[in-house]
Amino acid sequence: TLLDFGLQDQGGSLASARDGRLEVIAPDAIIDYGFHLIVTDVDESALQEMPRLIESGFPSFKIYMTYGDKKIADDDLSTALEDLPRGDSPETHEIAFGRVCAACNQRYFSFKSATHVTAS
Repeated sequence: TLLDFGLQDQGGSLASARDGRLEVIAPDAIIDYGFHLIVTDVDESALQEMPRLIESGFPSFKIYMTYGDKKIADDDLSTALEDLPRGDSPETHEIAFGRVCAACNQRYFSFKSATHVTAS
């Protein structure tokens, strides 16, 4: 199994990030694969896409607070964490910023779910 990444372009959609990776991976894949969708632009459209992406088999989102071309602002992180789908579904949200991981796990993900926040 291969776990890859689909990078959302600034101003682009998460579905476009998914579709772009699928165009590269799917035609020649001979193994199972999946990927995190890297969220670089937190707006209403992206937040509305997330439940549909989860339902269509893409339940993993990665948020960077550390890499210049991929990082999101603090306010966007807060918005994303408040609006990410929650519940008993197997979604995964990963934040690459070690110092806030424990606090995020405690505040946002203290319920029965496979959701987690880890440092990268």
